[in-house]
Amino acid sequence: MKKNLAIIAALGIVSMAGVAMAATADLDVSATVIPTCTMTGGTLAFGNLDPTNAVAKTASSIGVTITCTNDTDFTLSGNAGDNAVGSQKYLTNGTSDIPYSVTIPASGTGTGSALPVSIAGAIAAGSYTTATAGSYTDTIELTVTP
Repeated sequence: MKKNLAIIAALGIVSMAGVAMAATADLDVSATVIPTCTMTGGTLAFGNLDPTNAVAKTASSIGVTITCTNDTDFTLSGNAGDNAVGSQKYLTNGTSDIPYSVTIPASGTGTGSALPVSIAGAIAAGSYTTATAGSYTDTIELTVTP
């Protein structure tokens, strides 16, 4: 009987040798969505100014958009401009300057899609009565930070 059990055990081991034994393990998968923002610039055009009727002028920007990761809070700021003296912004034609101001919305929350941003500009009445004829320009650098 011991001999028969030994033969049966040996046959079982031999038959198991042809069967592969499976093993399992976990693969942890992850990703991180980063809070990021991009921005496109635009224009702020006051149009024609008549020094003989120097009324206050206002304008709103066109084309400025901010795209931030969904639910990402952001802040928007702008520098004083290329022609600034201290904190006063100026439009210039190289001969004459016109002071102006802008109001930049300070913050927002991203949606994952492009959000239009309206930047308001103002030129005070009478501030361009002695301006020389020509095209006046300035450039403000905008910065968005998540």
